[in-house]
Amino acid sequence: MDKLDVLKITEARWAFPVGSRVTCNPPPVDTDEDWLCLVWNDPSNRMQAEGFKQDGSPQFYTGNDNGGFRSWRRDEVNIVTTQDEAFARKFMAATELARRFNLLKKADRIALFQAVLYGVGAENLQAETFEAIECPPTPKEGESEG
Repeated sequence: MDKLDVLKITEARWAFPVGSRVTCNPPPVDTDEDWLCLVWNDPSNRMQAEGFKQDGSPQFYTGNDNGGFRSWRRDEVNIVTTQDEAFARKFMAATELARRFNLLKKADRIALFQAVLYGVGAENLQAETFEAIECPPTPKEGESEG
């Protein structure tokens, strides 16, 4: 599916490819094609008419209370739609960081997105291969950091 198809289906303000095909080098060959779309209005009727069904893994999107975030699937294509421009810009920032850091493990990409999108703190990010880093308390006013 190309960008024009995605824009037509969603009637989005803009659309960008996202996901591991974009962020991983080398890109995986056995993964879905993912898109992020900033939409003007709820695209539910258009998406359903085009054969897309709401999909997603809500446990990965904890903290998204804006109500405008939806994940749609048809075959191997996933389209994430939102009406919240701030959310969309954070999502693109997380995508760029995942690409820059070449995060090949899905758990690492999820942790990055949770931190960027929802402000999840280090103490709540699950690490697979290392213990959580203990962060020192923030010094009180007048105390030195060191």
